Amino acid sequence: MKKIPLLINALLIPFLAWSAHAQPIITAEKIWIREAPPTIDVLAAYMTLHNPTDQDITLICVKSPAFTDIMFHKTEIVNDIAKMRHADEIIIPAHTSFDLAPGGFHMMLMGKKYQLKKGDEVELTLIFKKINNKKIIATVKKSITD
Repeated sequence: MKKIPLLINALLIPFLAWSAHAQPIITAEKIWIREAPPTIDVLAAYMTLHNPTDQDITLICVKSPAFTDIMFHKTEIVNDIAKMRHADEIIIPAHTSFDLAPGGFHMMLMGKKYQLKKGDEVELTLIFKKINNKKIIATVKKSITD
């Protein structure tokens, strides 16, 4: 009788350790999408990502059923003109937070599949390198203070 519980423990403990490690450890807050006129198909999403771990974590892409494509961009001022520079990924350093905010890094949400207005909620799936994906909900707002 005692061999069965030992066998179960021998099989179960490594699985539990793996599943605990595989959970997303990044947290996100202040998640919002800027509302745009109905004729505009490209919107921007903002948030703050927190990495409490000892390792840098890389966000490699974002998916959403509301958009055909999502890219990372950084706004830069060059000769008094705001330009957007594409980024392939975003690295959230260990023990820090990373802001995606107006005037800096942000997500460009392209190919809007349906009209979004203030108060609507949109599912975003953050896809990371080496850790599980994280589903979050962004609220459509006119500004961060809404």
